[in-house]
Amino acid sequence: LEGIDPRDVLAKIVFYDPAALKGLELPKEGKFPFRETNFGVAVKKAKEVLGWQPSHTFAGDIAAYYADYCRLGKDQGPVKRAWDEAVMSAAMSTA
Repeated sequence: LEGIDPRDVLAKIVFYDPAALKGLELPKEGKFPFRETNFGVAVKKAKEVLGWQPSHTFAGDIAAYYADYCRLGKDQGPVKRAWDEAVMSAAMSTA
């Protein structure tokens, strides 16, 4: 994005330790609004240790994820953000 300083973007990112959320009452809705499935975020170790190569790419799968998002009606109305807001509030209160 032209004209946006990356430092300004990074200053808005909230990092949190999932262990710090243990015992907190968090909303059940609103987690990962674009995915209905569990997912991993890094495959580096599987590639290095097992020689594994992914058979899917985000670019190749995004259309299917979006179609499922729409099929579930999640494109109707506001995105549920209660979980995100609760986690951010908890993270910022312990910072």
